[in-house]
Amino acid sequence: MLCLKAYDTLLTFDLEVNLIWKAQWNVMKVLFILTRYLPFFDTTISISMQFLRHASVAECEVIYASLTWVLFIGMAFAEAILTIRTWAVCGSKKFLGISLSILFIIQLGAQIGPIYMYWKS
Repeated sequence: MLCLKAYDTLLTFDLEVNLIWKAQWNVMKVLFILTRYLPFFDTTISISMQFLRHASVAECEVIYASLTWVLFIGMAFAEAILTIRTWAVCGSKKFLGISLSILFIIQLGAQIGPIYMYWKS
């Protein structure tokens, strides 16, 4: 998976530099960069977990919790991009923006709830 991600990044890196890195900083640029490069971090954590043969229970809990939250954050950033793009494509109407924001917060809560309950058990 890491090789495919690296290959994809290398294929489009020149476009990314010209279209993203040279553009003015804004929320979408930050979300794009985080969504683009967080998978390198979480994939590295996932792969490293496979080689931890003598880790303590406490170490495993920290690693699994870290991976869970990094994956959650990555998905939240990607969903934020989709939410903002949906709002923009539909004409940036105020009511739709408020509605999509509320739905975004509700779905984040729906994801955090099970994660929290799992880690408390």
